[in-house]
Amino acid sequence: SFKQVLVATIITLLVVLLVNPGYGLLAFLGVALVSWLAAHLVLRLLPGLTGDVYGAINEIGEVIVLLIFSAWLS
Repeated sequence: SFKQVLVATIITLLVVLLVNPGYGLLAFLGVALVSWLAAHLVLRLLPGLTGDVYGAINEIGEVIVLLIFSAWLS
């Protein structure tokens, strides 16, 4: 439900802000944007989101976080 998504988002945002406010927030916003865009694209092509689509979006999000933090550490 929307309430569960909101609570999970708030908890994630709080952890991000406690661990690394600068790049953590950038990673959070990057993943949120790319996840929304990917879901929007899939919904234009398919009638719904499947477990495989959620898994692919999750993997894309992980790559975004790894790229942002590897750039930060360089």
